[in-house]
Amino acid sequence: MTRTTNQIIEDMQTLLDELRGQTVGAKAGISAPTKKKLSSKRDEFSGCMGGLQFLIQDGYFDEPRTRQDIIKKLAEQGRYYTPDLISMNLTNLSKKGKALTRLGSRGTYKFVARK
Repeated sequence: MTRTTNQIIEDMQTLLDELRGQTVGAKAGISAPTKKKLSSKRDEFSGCMGGLQFLIQDGYFDEPRTRQDIIKKLAEQGRYYTPDLISMNLTNLSKKGKALTRLGSRGTYKFVARK
């Protein structure tokens, strides 16, 4: 069976449309399924700062946490950032009037939510 270039392109376009959910079941008269939207709170936050803000809202910082504890918790959620980036964002979140406060001394800081 020999197919022309146009037929191959048309078949590829049809497959791409099906993957996008635009024509799934259209030939059989079945309507395309609607995409299920994830309603997880975690999806509302992006980046390192978003991951930390999610932990704050989730109550993770109700107890004092070390930087290593925070790095492990973020990794459990599939959020991998450099320790320097996490430290910078923790410092920014612990400035006057922000969501966290910093306990301890340099090198042994623990972070906890402000009351």
